[in-house]
Amino acid sequence: MNREQLDMPIQSNQEAPHSIFLPVLLIAIAFLFWTGFQTMQFVWEGSAMSTVYQNQEPLVQSATKVRKSLDTLAKETQKLADQGNPNAKLLVDELKKRGVNIKSAGEAIAPSE
Repeated sequence: MNREQLDMPIQSNQEAPHSIFLPVLLIAIAFLFWTGFQTMQFVWEGSAMSTVYQNQEPLVQSATKVRKSLDTLAKETQKLADQGNPNAKLLVDELKKRGVNIKSAGEAIAPSE
């Protein structure tokens, strides 16, 4: 070998190894952004669900009042039918045909879940 060949750098087909730091850093940053975005979405959705629940509460209360008044009316109609009132008896019979059962005053109403 002569001196010129020794001074020249050896060329090879192999490239220098790349650092894995940059791809891992990019993946970590993307994961952090995705996690932050998902967290904010969950917070916003939870807030929206809470608002909807609070807006429905008065409607549920009024529906409960109406149901109680209708139950009272039905019980009183049942009492009249039991006492022999023909109009009340006709009404109770028609309600039974349509699948509406009237509980007597002594029966407990099962709690709805």
